[in-house]
Amino acid sequence: MLDTVQRFKGLESPVVILWGIDGVAAQGRQELLYVGMSRAKSILLVVGSAVTCALVGETSAKPR
Repeated sequence: MLDTVQRFKGLESPVVILWGIDGVAAQGRQELLYVGMSRAKSILLVVGSAVTCALVGETSAKPR
């Protein structure tokens, strides 16, 4: 299945591949990463620049 993060909100999948996040404005990027990352049940693959991949570490380390 191929879909946008916004349309996939509320759903889960065993494997999630996030890409194209680099083109999103910095203001909304963190929220998209969080929503996209939280949809993965087993495997998460993020494709992006070093800056985007660093944000993944920051987003997953923040307490909720």
